Amino acid sequence: MAKVGGVKVSLMHSDSHHTHIPLCVFLPTELLNRGIFAAGNLPEAELLYDKAIAIKPDAVLFANRAAVRLGLNLTDSALADACKAIEIDPKYSKAYYRKGQAHNARREHESAVDAFEKGMELDPGNRSFRECATKAKAAAAKLAEEAAKTPSPPPFTTPATATTTTTTTTTSNSSLLLAAPGHTGSKKKKPKKKEGEAGGGLGEEDNSGEEDVIIKAEAMRGYKVLEDGRKTTYFNNTLSEEARRLIGDIAPKKIEMPEGGGVGGEGTAGSAWNYAGTFEERNMTEWATGRLQELLSEVCFSVPREGVGAGVEEGGRFDVKKVTGLEGDASVTFVRGKKKYLFDFVFTLEWEIGLLGGGKAKGTLKYPDVTPDNDDEYDTLLEVDQLTPPEARPLINAYVKSSSAGLQQMVREKLQQFMTEYQAL
Repeated sequence: MAKVGGVKVSLMHSDSHHTHIPLCVFLPTELLNRGIFAAGNLPEAELLYDKAIAIKPDAVLFANRAAVRLGLNLTDSALADACKAIEIDPKYSKAYYRKGQAHNARREHESAVDAFEKGMELDPGNRSFRECATKAKAAAAKLAEEAAKTPSPPPFTTPATATTTTTTTTTSNSSLLLAAPGHTGSKKKKPKKKEGEAGGGLGEEDNSGEEDVIIKAEAMRGYKVLEDGRKTTYFNNTLSEEARRLIGDIAPKKIEMPEGGGVGGEGTAGSAWNYAGTFEERNMTEWATGRLQELLSEVCFSVPREGVGAGVEEGGRFDVKKVTGLEGDASVTFVRGKKKYLFDFVFTLEWEIGLLGGGKAKGTLKYPDVTPDNDDEYDTLLEVDQLTPPEARPLINAYVKSSSAGLQQMVREKLQQFMTEYQAL
């Protein structure tokens, strides 16, 4: 059995000579997100999560399916998945992040703020919660302000039509044309009365009716008057005092250095500007990616004397020929004087060993989830090249597939060296 993204998957054997790795293996975390989900095939990703949840309904799978359903604009289902993830694991911070996203998509910004703030309590080092909560508060304030200032639409009235003469009816139609969109508001000239035409239909009373229609048309175009008397459109957002109190003072402020300069008081950490030791984050992805590439490229394992055989001569060894698919990020955070080293990587090792007679056994060893929380136990996926001789299978099972000895043990030592160097920065 092997753990893949939180789901135990067994490696099936099709016969005594070949190891078959199922093509449709459920990888609900990093691999699926970087494959089907990242490619934008959201319906297929949702289907795979459905099947994975049927096997093992845990919080991670529900939270990830919520992300897929948000991409499909299934906001109700996404919110239900996020709530289910929280029900299974109330301390899983990412579930609250998905819940906040779902509430935002439903324009329930105040509920989104509550979800993001709960996630902030569980994971204070993750600045995404703070940023999302601030944006949700601003969206809630804007929504409340628009609702308060948007006037009710004027009641619809049927234009009065005169029954005396045909001339009066024509004048009413001309007035309606003045209210059409795009009209500049200028008063349209009346046509001159033809000689001999009956009078009494185009007097001063009709002129005032046209002006009334023009005024109403301008009022319906979405203008508003600010407190200082300026006239502007409803698209111009000006925060009210109530909205400012709700959002708080989020304007950037100049940080004054304490007397003497340098870092803050005893027990604080971080750069000079963060002398209070509140929060700071340094991006270490470039260094971490380069160092991992160097260390993993050096991985090798010499087959011990008792393992010699199965087509391998004494002194044979497994070598990592190439490191591919190395992706992820790393950062160092300072929260209230405490330093945390965070990273999350995925990579694939292409391994090879020479056999007697000039043949080779080779394949790949994938690490889909490498974080500080692994405690030297990493999920792996082994794939053996189809041209590998069958007699080398016992050797591969003993020194590549095994997680307690051989090539995987060498990889763990290199990852431990990486963490030691990382934490010394």
